[in-house]
Amino acid sequence: MRTFLLCVDALEYDFVAERDFPHLKQKQFFKVEIPRECMSIFKDENGKEFVSPYTPVIWKVIFTGKTPRKMSEAKPPERWRNPLLNWLRSIWFVRSIYAGLIELGIVRAGLLSRLGFKRKPLAEPYETFLQMAEKPVIVHNPLTSDVKWVAKPLNRKFKPKEIVEDRLKVFMKEIQETFSKLDGDWDLFVVYTKLLDVVGHLYWHAPLVIEKYYRMVDEFARQVQNRLHKNMIMVIVSDHVMRPLHGALVGGEHSHHAFVSFNQKIKVPKPLKITDIYKIIISILRRE
Repeated sequence: MRTFLLCVDALEYDFVAERDFPHLKQKQFFKVEIPRECMSIFKDENGKEFVSPYTPVIWKVIFTGKTPRKMSEAKPPERWRNPLLNWLRSIWFVRSIYAGLIELGIVRAGLLSRLGFKRKPLAEPYETFLQMAEKPVIVHNPLTSDVKWVAKPLNRKFKPKEIVEDRLKVFMKEIQETFSKLDGDWDLFVVYTKLLDVVGHLYWHAPLVIEKYYRMVDEFARQVQNRLHKNMIMVIVSDHVMRPLHGALVGGEHSHHAFVSFNQKIKVPKPLKITDIYKIIISILRRE
């Protein structure tokens, strides 16, 4: 089934529920548990260790359905449509010989493609639900996104307002690209935005400011929903949510749960964990 996936970094469940953003909530919305094994370990300024969701890790968990440990143990994904090539690629000395021939200049990189062998649409370093898609469209992939969210060096004249304005320009480009491709031929459409993460880190102490930007994302969701066919599924998911920054009067930090919503009734496990989202999306994509 054709699926539109809106990945919103730091979309806060409680904030959405309390202020009733209808297009973010959709028909169903859930608070999602992030298990301890999916957390990363950090140290505060005093050297004390603490655990928190780390954005790149959590998006990998969402897209693979695996905890970080299981992800590291997983076999590399199949890259080619031809099963024989995938089998040969799984043999380490065959890969070594091919790499050596390329390094010596005996063969050119990309030889298999030039011979007419077809790759799968997406070849990630690990198996994800993206590889189920035959005609994916991706506007800003969370798996390859830069971790840094400040676009230029900080200095005395670089204020939080300027940081947000810079990120808002990126969001406007994401919207423009989305609508330029939405009417095309696709089976999985993925959009990722960091706007609310940036706003949350800087302004979580100022709910009216936060609400302003949540309304922008809610309006974007509304416009997408209005242009999707009634049989298409829209999933909105976050990697984590926000809470007040511990020990500070301003700012926000990552909290230990996430968010997901659906524009149609979907059966989900209880309690819903971050590793379950992969299975849900796979089941949606497999529907006729």
